Amino acid sequence: MGHSLPSNRLQIWAKVCVQVHDYHNPRNVKPAQTMNAAPLSKEHPHGLYDSAVFSPAADSNWPDQGLNGHMVVQLQLVFCILGLEEFLAYVQCFHITSSPTGHTTDAAAAGLHVLKHAMRSNGEHIGGIIPLSHI
Repeated sequence: MGHSLPSNRLQIWAKVCVQVHDYHNPRNVKPAQTMNAAPLSKEHPHGLYDSAVFSPAADSNWPDQGLNGHMVVQLQLVFCILGLEEFLAYVQCFHITSSPTGHTTDAAAAGLHVLKHAMRSNGEHIGGIIPLSHI
């Protein structure tokens, strides 16, 4: 990024616990899951960043419609601007791509998508800030 963050106006987390409702029984809340957004360290020389499905709309129909209308993103930073009550996340986006030669049938047979980081023409990752509640 190359810029420093105004830490006196932000609360930043390296991990966050999220809970969702069970898709098949919406009255049940599933156990909390930890999502990581930890920068590089001695323990994790490349950082520790989890990926998730992001819905641009709060009333997501995931997983009913698969990835239609959704994006796969990699969590890079979880933060809250002091004075606001909404938790935000800086994420980097993935594109769904064609499978590498020889892997097409394996991925399709398993119901998997092949992902590739979305990149700008200058080689930078495409990313943005989203509400954490949309993950």
